[in-house]
Amino acid sequence: MLVISSDGDLSLSLQRSFIKADFACETSGDAVSGYARAVETEPHCVICDIYLSDIEGTWVVAKLRAERGEAAMTPILLLGDAFDLETALQGLRSGADGYMLKPVTDVAVVHQVEALIRLVTRTRERRDSFPPPSGLGPLALRGDLEQMSLATVLMVIEMERRSGKLTLTASGEPGERAVFTLAHGAFVSSTLDGRPQELRRTLRHVLQWKRGRFWFSPSNEGNAQSSRGTIGGLLLNAMKELDEASRDGDS
Repeated sequence: MLVISSDGDLSLSLQRSFIKADFACETSGDAVSGYARAVETEPHCVICDIYLSDIEGTWVVAKLRAERGEAAMTPILLLGDAFDLETALQGLRSGADGYMLKPVTDVAVVHQVEALIRLVTRTRERRDSFPPPSGLGPLALRGDLEQMSLATVLMVIEMERRSGKLTLTASGEPGERAVFTLAHGAFVSSTLDGRPQELRRTLRHVLQWKRGRFWFSPSNEGNAQSSRGTIGGLLLNAMKELDEASRDGDS
């Protein structure tokens, strides 16, 4: 385990609890050193404060998710000082796998981390049993939506300004398929089950998929087409619309 926190008492307490639960555990006091340590050691899980002494913990999450090695797949649990919807969404949009409100109990954190590790283990065991569809060409990125969310995949594409097609298939029946065309890290167009669809509508729909697969195929096809908007902006709007719809449904 790797605990990244500027709160020395919290770091020490969590470290003791993880060791008691038979985990090896290291600590880091700031975002920059914590990120470097995570890349170097590839821990089974990172527990990171949102508020650190140098940079917010969401920066650590985004940097790790942009890595090309196994560090990008590390489960990450964020700890927040004060709960509000925007703080939680910011942490989850950055690619975190879980969010807990402080004050937290050490036992609760250990149990949450154990659950994340079990999920990743199950997903990795099944990952190779999903062959990519034929005709997609060379794959630069692929995985399981249970392990790496659509928001995380899109953040990587935007940060690295990639061009190509992101294909997603939903698990179960009916097996839906969505394709996003991107150029230099920005959206160009989208289709849903082979039919052209408005980008925000496709995003809203696919963000609700809990299980499925994704494949990103790099190409220059979208480079000559005009961008329809930044990934971050459209993604944020789509997530807010889903949240508003959910709250309206509960009221």
